[in-house]
Amino acid sequence: HLDSALAHKRKLNSEAQRLVRKAMAYLHEHYAEPLTRQAIAEHVGLDEDYLTYCFRQELGITPITYLNRCRINRAKYLLKHTGATVTAIALQVGFSHSRNLTRVFHRKLGTSPDAFRRTFHPAANQKLGENSEQQKEKTRNTAVGIDKTHAAAAASPAKIANCIPDTINARMKLPKNPLDLTSN
Repeated sequence: HLDSALAHKRKLNSEAQRLVRKAMAYLHEHYAEPLTRQAIAEHVGLDEDYLTYCFRQELGITPITYLNRCRINRAKYLLKHTGATVTAIALQVGFSHSRNLTRVFHRKLGTSPDAFRRTFHPAANQKLGENSEQQKEKTRNTAVGIDKTHAAAAASPAKIANCIPDTINARMKLPKNPLDLTSN
């Protein structure tokens, strides 16, 4: 049902589709850099408004939303498989500050990066030589600002998004998670 709805929505000619794929490849290669819609559009030789139109027609999202999904996908991998700090991960995946990563991460997944990491590594925030009181204080500080609304959102599977939906991956002949070195 979703495939047919997406197939009917697509109205782009093959050249516009090629440029969207070119922009997607550019985003996958340069997601860690500070990118703007203008820079992406210049790379593929389109007006930035037309690029956004083409992305919406082809994928149902904007180029910046796609970029942020790719960044979050990579951040998820790093949170699962490294001990890097959230700040280091934020900078590594292209966010200018850890607050930006946390905001986008929470919007997409309904949880914070620290909470996401704890689901895979309960002791992930514990460093050598830290006593339990220091760890409790660190956990309290991390949890500041999380309220009941956030907890309810975290329980909703609808809030969890991959880099791009499977139907788009199949149609565009892309791997499911091109930024992940392992499957999610």
